[in-house]
Amino acid sequence: MENKEILQKAIDKAIANGFGLKENFDNEEITVSDQIYKDSFSEGYLLRSTSHNYQFELASIIFSHSFAKAFWGKEIIETGIWLDNDEKQVAIAWQYHLQQLVLCENPLLYIEKFL
Repeated sequence: MENKEILQKAIDKAIANGFGLKENFDNEEITVSDQIYKDSFSEGYLLRSTSHNYQFELASIIFSHSFAKAFWGKEIIETGIWLDNDEKQVAIAWQYHLQQLVLCENPLLYIEKFL
């Protein structure tokens, strides 16, 4: 999948789970346009609706707490890490996955696994 398609599906999933981005677009259909810039530190896209265009930096959405909560949820998950007492570590899903996302070289590939 291309970055644009991953991002579109991720935003759609997050909006379906309560991510507040759609409030900025008066509940219109939101589409991700092509990448509008990329430099060594950031990457930008344009969101479009029938009546609005909104330019945003990729990191400002995918690394936000509100996006992570809507995308991964608030349930308790096992992290796959064993503790000293032979129990698996648990965490809140959105917090765990947001930490993992920050460590990724390509965060969109990490997000793609959960679409």
